[in-house]
Amino acid sequence: MCRTFVTFEWDTPADGERDEHGHLIIPAGKEIADCVHARLRERGFWVTDVDLHECYGWAFDSVSGGVPVWCLLQRPEPWLINTDVFLPVWHWLRGRKPAQQEARVCRAIHEALASEGRARSIRWFARHEFKRGRGIGGGEQP
Repeated sequence: MCRTFVTFEWDTPADGERDEHGHLIIPAGKEIADCVHARLRERGFWVTDVDLHECYGWAFDSVSGGVPVWCLLQRPEPWLINTDVFLPVWHWLRGRKPAQQEARVCRAIHEALASEGRARSIRWFARHEFKRGRGIGGGEQP
């Protein structure tokens, strides 16, 4: 079973930025996404820039074994990072083992969160576990 959803709490508020009228300018979590992004890069992954995903999260790709693994940070409370490989059959046909590469990125995300010392209550879920349990339960590792 591949656990690709991780929930966690962060030690400092990451509320984002609002203008003088209270309108959201920058969604919450940019500094968390930047932190995870930097740790993945330090571990040798090629990563794209952290970009705003629609109006609710931060996303980037982390490439492992030629497979781009999409990583999305959002805050449904607690924080959530989920990963996905688009067109996995394409990568599988090219011998790239997309499930193994996504699992490798998830392990690196776990190490990044755990080593930073700022994340706590780290819980990993498979997609169906997360949806069924609404983020309750999960496991300690991806």
